[in-house]
Amino acid sequence: QTLMGFVETRFTGGQATDESHQIFNHLMEQVVSTSNAVVILPLQDVLGLSDDARMNIPGKAEGNWSWQVKKDILTPQVVQKLQRFVELHQSKRNA
Repeated sequence: QTLMGFVETRFTGGQATDESHQIFNHLMEQVVSTSNAVVILPLQDVLGLSDDARMNIPGKAEGNWSWQVKKDILTPQVVQKLQRFVELHQSKRNA
């Protein structure tokens, strides 16, 4: 399950809402604010994608590993968002 999929399922009745985006952004900021040396973020979570972008489903023998990122998804805005996450992580590590 992607982080956005989890948020939508757990907090907003399976719907993408302003509230689900706020919760998602808060959780992502908490993840990258750790002082741990390494933070690994699935690309689906960096992009804020729902469960439609899920990589695999444990216990399911077929249909896994079929999601692929499309080139046009990696926009300058996505790069800026990832850079902001990196900067936030670095600032917490150096604090």
